[in-house]
Amino acid sequence: MVVVDDDPGYLRAMLLTIENSDLDVEVVEATNGVDALLEIRPGAAVAHRTRLTTLPDLNATQVLQRLLEAGTQVSTPRSSS
Repeated sequence: MVVVDDDPGYLRAMLLTIENSDLDVEVVEATNGVDALLEIRPGAAVAHRTRLTTLPDLNATQVLQRLLEAGTQVSTPRSSS
């Protein structure tokens, strides 16, 4: 799972939430859209919250568009946020 946020406090909170959950996933962190693109592997789940549309380089929509243009299979779990 790639966790992306440009706010260090929110990023840390998301990482701690995942670490304290019973999810059995490998977590990689990124602070912008370009780094997220470099970390996402085939079969990865992509989840975002609305604020990610304001990342400084690529927003969440642009990250997904580039993944799809490259032919990457993308799973986007539904979220309440």
